[in-house]
Amino acid sequence: MVDEKQLKKIITRAKKINKNAAPISIHNWDQIQKIKEILNKMDEEKQSGN
Repeated sequence: MVDEKQLKKIITRAKKINKNAAPISIHNWDQIQKIKEILNKMDEEKQSGN
């Protein structure tokens, strides 16, 4: 587990790299499914050459 202070630092650094960065929890099924959908879409686009 990451404490709240450290988590805020990590999120801030990630948002400097990509403003769309967002934390996810491996314990939240809905978040995992959303990431799965995004990754599958990216894979499909890569496979189709887009």
